[in-house]
Parts: sequence; structure tokens; C-alpha cells
Amino acid sequence: WDFSPIQQPTYYTYSQKTSDKSFTQGHFRVYNNYTSVNYPNQRYDQLNWFGFYLGNNNTIRIRGNSSINQALSGKAAGVQISDDESRLEEVVVTAFSAKSKDEYTSAVSNVSSEKLEDNNVEPFIRIRGIGSINKGNEPLYIVDGVILTAENINSINPEQIESIKVLKDNEATAIYGSRGSNGVVIITTKNGQNELSQIKIRKNLQETAFFFPQLQTDNTGNVSFSFTTPEALTQWKLQLLAYTKTLESATKTLTAITQKELMVIPNTPRFLRQGDIISISSKIANLTDNPLSGEAKLILTDAVTGKDITQNLIMRSDNSFSIGEMTKPEKAFSVDAKGNTQVSWTLNIPDTVDAVQYKIVAKSGPFSDGEQNVLPVLSNRILVTETLPMWIRSNETRTFTLDKLKNNSSTTLKNHQLTLEMTSNPAWYAVQALPYLMEYPYECNEQTFSRLYANALASHIANSNPRIQDVFNQWASQDVLISNLEKNEELKSILIQETPWLRDAQSETEQKKRIALLFNMNKMTNELQSAKRKLKNNQMSNGAWSWFEGGRPNRFITQHIIAGFGHLKQLNVATTDETDMIKKAIPYLDAEFVQEYKDLKKYDAKTDLSKDHLSYTQLQYLYLRSFFPDIEKSKEVKTISEYYQSQIQTYWLNRSLYAKGLMALVAHRNNNEKTASKILKSLKENSITSDELGMYWKENTNSWYWYQAPIETQALLIEAFSEIENDTKTIDNLKIWLLKNKQTNSWKTTKATTEAVYALLLQGSDWLPVTDMVDVVIGGKPIEPSKLENVKVEAGTGYYKTSWAGSEITPKMANVTLSKK
Repeated sequence: WDFSPIQQPTYYTYSQKTSDKSFTQGHFRVYNNYTSVNYPNQRYDQLNWFGFYLGNNNTIRIRGNSSINQALSGKAAGVQISDDESRLEEVVVTAFSAKSKDEYTSAVSNVSSEKLEDNNVEPFIRIRGIGSINKGNEPLYIVDGVILTAENINSINPEQIESIKVLKDNEATAIYGSRGSNGVVIITTKNGQNELSQIKIRKNLQETAFFFPQLQTDNTGNVSFSFTTPEALTQWKLQLLAYTKTLESATKTLTAITQKELMVIPNTPRFLRQGDIISISSKIANLTDNPLSGEAKLILTDAVTGKDITQNLIMRSDNSFSIGEMTKPEKAFSVDAKGNTQVSWTLNIPDTVDAVQYKIVAKSGPFSDGEQNVLPVLSNRILVTETLPMWIRSNETRTFTLDKLKNNSSTTLKNHQLTLEMTSNPAWYAVQALPYLMEYPYECNEQTFSRLYANALASHIANSNPRIQDVFNQWASQDVLISNLEKNEELKSILIQETPWLRDAQSETEQKKRIALLFNMNKMTNELQSAKRKLKNNQMSNGAWSWFEGGRPNRFITQHIIAGFGHLKQLNVATTDETDMIKKAIPYLDAEFVQEYKDLKKYDAKTDLSKDHLSYTQLQYLYLRSFFPDIEKSKEVKTISEYYQSQIQTYWLNRSLYAKGLMALVAHRNNNEKTASKILKSLKENSITSDELGMYWKENTNSWYWYQAPIETQALLIEAFSEIENDTKTIDNLKIWLLKNKQTNSWKTTKATTEAVYALLLQGSDWLPVTDMVDVVIGGKPIEPSKLENVKVEAGTGYYKTSWAGSEITPKMANVTLSKK
């Protein structure tokens, strides 16, 4: 028997005597009310299994003793028979698997339309096996979660049926009670599938609904507020605290529960990992008084691309998996009244997905629920970023080698990306730090002065070089200033939105976008005047400033402000208002200076004044006072100042870096050049100089004390070397270290930023006007023009970045040659 696909079946009528021949040697004969066949006994069960039964004389009969005009249905090895009690135009028996020719005969058997003219029977549904589960009684039918009677079941279009599930015996009665004693048939239609996709999804799952710490009641004692309710189904706790102007208080705790009649409660992990085979489950809770049946569905989306990846991740029930194989994301469920059940899916996590958005929905009749969230997918590989800092100065050519790329012998390592970031003039980063000072949000006097200082410096810088103003104009007209972290976004394995440095990056980007506005001359003038007025108003009657307005006089804050005014005086940008504040503050500081000396003698009568008694506060006073020799000193102040200057000559060698910088400047401004030179010589001898980091000191580290701050210390030493020796090479080396230690948008504090900006922009060589670009050769070849087509060079800094994909990287590219004219 040839079981190959048959394209042209042969038709025979019942009356034709060739009928026996068509079924070959009488092995399959057709009678008026039944069929019989001389099959061996082992073949009977293959047909009986599909709704036929064995009659007398080894015949196989159609149930119901129906006529031949009724079609047959079922599957047997090698034979497909279709059974439908509607009157069809023909009956077709088709082969589906290969059997030997002597086992089966015709591949196709048809009954012609002439014998089946009366075909007015309406289509209906027959579910095989119902008789065996309910002993002839009608089962309970549930269609898309709604109970239907047996009379209504045939109103369903068979083509709309998606799936059928049958519950028997204890499984049926456990959920549906006595109503399920005859069995339960759960039918899901394609319309029900469409309704699943239209269910409103709960997405806002935040755990804190609101926090309002400053609500005020009206004159009747009532308070009202509004908020957006999260969509999490849980118990909420409302905690209230009220108090009056007389500090009478009361508390109250209330609870509220958000829930639905049908609830989806996913049980998902915090993250997934590439290569995982994991079961994702969800509890389905029924809070109604009736059992519910319906369907749950899992929808998976690539959270980055938005592409539906459900079929790529869900595995079959036997835990087998094949890319492109159709698997069912739908799960039928049944849950008893006031109960819950569980549905689950097995997922195979590929290595091509970075984050998976899951959506679990469930529907039963009029009840539905759904929840959506995102699970990050962690890679089994670790992204290791190797960096090579490269520093080149004017009129130099240098070659750098990335050893890990050149000498790579790993068998598992895969190159991800090679990125070159180039900044031709990093001094502009100091300019970009000024908005941090201009817009710092707090209102203490130290930071108010920082705003004044920043606006004064910005005005001075903008007026000192016409090209600088041109750069500001470019910044205003182009979106060229982007956060350094966002520039490096593709080098990170986690999205910047999920990283702890997001806020810094966003702040940096926003500040850069506002730089051009902040350097607008009119705005700077207004901001400068506003800061001056506030600082003047906050100055106390004795000339001091407190830390915050209304506080006690603070000598440290006052000395810091006056020293800053001293820097501005050096630049000739101090105004009359500032001079008035200085003249008012100096007498207060002179008095404090004298009082500390008197206290030293008063509280320790045995004090040996020849020993080192120069405190950092007194030393800071000597430094700031040296900016204002034109303000007359009292005889007492002069005498005490001479005493401490003698202490500098004797004890400078064992003091800290910061103290040595102050001492050198004080000695120099008081015409003690010998001591100043000794201090600078010692500082040079104990410094470290490298091409990458410039000139620095190993002991310049952080500590608890204000005078042990690395940035302020380096800035002070730059000032000392610039003012005393004016050695451009040394100053430029010191400035390199300061730039290398810049954070994303500042130097950690307003005080450090103030000192660093002054040292970088107003000491040593003027780096801002430099426009020469750096020539780059990688792997012996200049950068291809295609790599620079879409690269925008940032105005001022000359910053640009270009990258090579992993497939483009070769060991030769480990060698980078830089040249700058």
C-alpha cells in the first residue's frame, strides 16, 4: 500500500460492483448500517479507541447504529477517519504513516455527493469520552469562565475553540462541589484569548504610596491632600502624626487592604541569569463565593527592544525546548470559592536578553487581573574594563601600550569594545565646575560666599579672553555638553537608570546644559549682586559671620570668607561692597587672634613660648591677613604676629603640607624670602612626579581635620609655587594632579571646588586659549575617517570619543601614539 500523500482521490458509489476491488480483496467492506473489516484482532482496539466498538461476527460498528451517510472519525495507525454526525458530501480515509502494503489497502476512500444530498444537519460539538466520565449524565460546562447549559454548548462555533480540559471525579468535586459530580468540561475559546490581551495591567507596584511631612489644617482642623494610588494588592498602613503650635501631639495608625475578586500574585525572583532554566509561578486567588475557572497567560517582552520573546523563552511541559517551536503561554486554571491555585511556566533564559518584562494575566468570566514588572537578566560573563590613562603635553609625541590587549592568551576572553576618549584641553573642566558653585542649593554663609566667588571668577574669566566667550556661545547654541557618565554608557553592563551614580550624571548633564546661561554677563552680574547683598546682610555687628544666619559668630567661617576675598583682591575684581565687609571683619579677626594668644599665656602659666604654639587657626589668620597689608595693624597684633613668624622659621620642617604652604606664603609676603625658599625646596624634594599624575605628595591624603584635605592642600601649594617662584613647569605639573582628581561635576565640596578653580584658572600658564588638537595613531594607522564621521568635538575641551566593536579589535591596536604640536 503506497502511503505517500494522495492528491487525486478516487470516488466510488455504494451501488458499484467495483466497490470490493476498490478496497482490495475484501479487507475493508462497506455495508448500509455498519462497517466490517477482516482485520486481525490486534487492530480492533485502534478503531475502538476513537469511538467505535466491536460488534458481533468481528465487525466494527459506528456508535448509534447510524447510516453510512454519516462520516467516521478517529485516528488509527496508518488511517485517519473523520466522524461527524452532520451529513457530509463525502467520507475520506487518509493514510498518515507508512505501513506495509498487505496490511492496508486504499489510501483514500470517498462517498460521493450524489449519495449525500440530504445534508441539512446543523453543526454541533461532541466531546469524546464524556460518557465515560459522567455515566451518561450531563457534565458541567464552563466556557471562558462562564457556566453554560448543555443546550447552549452547541451554540459555540467549533472553529473558535482554543482548548478543552476535562475534570473527573474528586478533581471536579473538590473545586465545584456537587455541581461537578458528573464531571466538568472547561472550554477556552479564541475570543477568550483576545480578552486576555485587553485586561488592564497593574504596573505601579511601589511600596510607599505617599509621604507628606508638612500638611497644615484649615481653620476647622481639617486637612486634605491627593495622591496617586499604587496598584499593588496588599495591606497598606497609614501612619499619622499631628502636633499643635504648643507642641501637643497625637498619633494614629490605620490600615487598608487593596484586593480584587480575582487576583494574580506572581512569585518571581529578584533577577534572572543567562542560561537559567527556571520555573515562574503565580498564585491565583479567588475571593468570590463561587468556584472560578478560566485561563492565565504569561507574556514576556524584551525590556530593552520591546520585542515579544514569549515563544523564545517558554519551554514545553516535558521541559524540552527548541528555538522557534510553538509553545503555549496560556494555562487553564480552576479555583474553588475563597481559595487559590497556582499556575507555572518553565523558562529557558537565553544570553541575548538583558532584561525581561513579564506580564501575567488571568480571566474568569467577568473577573480579571494582571501584573507587570521587569526582571534584570544577569550575564554569566563578567565585563572587565581595562583602562589606560594617557597624558601628553605640547610639542610631544608619546606611545602607550595596553598590555592586556597586546598579550592576551586567554581562551575564553572575548573583546567587547575598544573606546578612545580624547580631551585636548582638560582645563575647561574647571570652568564646567563653576555652575556647581553658582547654584549650590544651601544657604549657609560659606556657600553664599561660594556663589559670590564663582560669579566673580566667571565674570573675570569671560572678560579675560574673547575666545572664552565664543565657547560659551557655542555651548548655548549646541547640545554639546553631555554627562561624562552618559558618554560612557555603552561601557556599562547595567543601564544608567539602575546605577547609584544616576543622580550625579543627571545633575552633571543638567549643569552642563546651563553653563552658557550661567555665563551670561547680565545673569552673572545679577547673581553676583544678590550674593553680595545676602552676605552683607548676614554679617554681624562685630564683623563676624556665623555658619548659618542667626547663629553664633564663627571664626573659621569668617577667616575662610576673608581669605576668599583676598583671592579676588589679587585679581583686582574686589568692589566697594566687598571692601566694606573686609574692613568690618578684620577688627573681629584681629581681636580673636590676640585673644587666643592671651589664652595661651593665661591658662598655662608654665607655657614655654619658645616651643611650637602656632595653631592652624592662627596660621590661617596670618595667611588671610597677609592679603591686606594696607589695613593698619595694632601694635599688639604686630607683636604677636612677629612672635608667630619666628615660630614659622623654627618649626616649619615638621608641619603638614597644608601648613607648609601657608607658612611659605606668609614668610614671602612678610619679606622673609629665605624661609619661603627653604620650604619650597623641601616640598620639591619630597614630592613625586610622573607623566600621568603630574607632581604630588604621597602624604596628601584625607583626614578628619579641615587642614588635611587633599584638594585644598594641592591648590594652596600651586598658589605658593606660583607666587613665590613662578616656575611654570612645576605649576603645570601640580595642576595635572588637581585635574586628575576631579569628580564628575566638582571637587567633592564647595570649599575644595573654590580653591581648585582658583588654582587651575588663575595660576601658572593660561591653558584655556589652547586650541591644538591631538593626533592619534592606533595600531600603526590613523583613525579611519568613518570612525569620526558622526563624532562631535566638544567646544572648549576638545573632547570626543570613538569606539571599535569586538570584531574589529586586533592585538596591534594595543599600541596608541599621541602627538600634540
